[in-house]
Amino acid sequence: MSDHPPRVEVVSQAGIDERAFREGVERLLPHLLSPTGAPVTLERASVRIVKDPEMSRLHERHSKITGTTDVLTFVWVAPPAPIEVDIAICIDEASRRAAEFGHDCERELLLYALHGLLHAAGFRDDDDASHAQIHAEEDRILKAAGIGAVYDPERPSP
Repeated sequence: MSDHPPRVEVVSQAGIDERAFREGVERLLPHLLSPTGAPVTLERASVRIVKDPEMSRLHERHSKITGTTDVLTFVWVAPPAPIEVDIAICIDEASRRAAEFGHDCERELLLYALHGLLHAAGFRDDDDASHAQIHAEEDRILKAAGIGAVYDPERPSP
């Protein structure tokens, strides 16, 4: 177990306030649990905020899928050890989705960072049941951190 605070690094190609975004991500960490409900410890998270061309390049290189996506997660150390993860999130996709759903881009970016953290914690989203579970967990954590649900803000709490 680490005896120092988790290291969260944020690098942005998009001119956002990196310090404020890092603080937003750090607000999520105390609420992070594994799919079994066990507490999860973060050692290090590096979050890169990129634009469509860079995300498209990363998506094709690492997933063999052409085109952009919202978030890519690269887990180096997984639970039960303290997590070490690199997360790439796309500001262009966040801007499009935020406009579509009527909330600000920063909230959408936090959703993407959280989604990457949840993948690192062991959550999956490759079938209907796991998809519903990870998105319910996102809403739970965002509400607990005082940000409010982003993925499905109209869905009633369980």
